[in-house]
Amino acid sequence: MKVICKQACYHSNTCRKYDKDSAYDIDDRNFKEMVDQGMAKYFTTAEGKDIQVPSKKDK
Repeated sequence: MKVICKQACYHSNTCRKYDKDSAYDIDDRNFKEMVDQGMAKYFTTAEGKDIQVPSKKDK
């Protein structure tokens, strides 16, 4: 999945820095981990839409 970083951030588990307005290819495993850790708010889809995160009630 291609995502665009909308705010610079740092993922401590992978020691990876994400730069604002940069595009990244993220595989399904890393994407799920990012969502679980609340980092989805820093990214949009390649089309510029917010990433939809399931509510905790839906899990």
